[in-house]
Amino acid sequence: MREHTAALTVAATCVLVAACGGGGNEGATSTTPSTLLSPTTSAPAPPTTSTPPPPVAESALDGLLLSPAEIDTVVGATGMAVAGTSTSLAEDITVPPDAPEEKKACVGIAGTAEAQAYAGSGSTAVRDQALRAPNDSGATLSAGQAVVLFPTADEAATFFAESAQKWPLCRGYNAGGSPVTVGDVSSDNGMLVTSITIQSEDEPTLCERALTMKNNIVIDVSTCGGSSDSAVRIADQIAARVPGE
Repeated sequence: MREHTAALTVAATCVLVAACGGGGNEGATSTTPSTLLSPTTSAPAPPTTSTPPPPVAESALDGLLLSPAEIDTVVGATGMAVAGTSTSLAEDITVPPDAPEEKKACVGIAGTAEAQAYAGSGSTAVRDQALRAPNDSGATLSAGQAVVLFPTADEAATFFAESAQKWPLCRGYNAGGSPVTVGDVSSDNGMLVTSITIQSEDEPTLCERALTMKNNIVIDVSTCGGSSDSAVRIADQIAARVPGE
């Protein structure tokens, strides 16, 4: 099992859900009726249809993730290192089947590539990686990047759409005095985004979550303590590597 994004994040998100487990538009084409064409006017060319890109194969997943140096640049850190990589969905955070829907929705926000959030989605493979700053850096910086494979782009899009319905349910959910606050959820330009504020005796830590999809890949990213919009920028850079329009 991979080491999760950071111990601080895991502890706080466990409080959030109050339970932890182990470890495109189609453009309409108009044609001019032949009866309206002048003798010198050529008939319009038949409409062309674009062929969807082939699904991404599991063998390509590792090449979609950003390098530690690239993560450094995005979050504004130096020396971010891989703390763990997993080829299976995580089971760090779970809630009982009879838990309120708000609590279940928090699982998808609390961590990247969580098994319970992807249960029944049809996903077939994952690369989930945790990174963190050196212990002597004096900063609490961590990141998680995951790419989740689906058989088809339609199935990936369905998971994204369902997540866009679920994530807002966690906004304001409080598991009995939790020090974790989930911010507003937006879904602009095909990117699902929210924030998690973790209160502590020192200054609070701000974590960001981003979820998007391209082709048959769902991209699931978290950052804690980094620069603003870092999770979105990581997700965008990974999406740029996924074949497809």
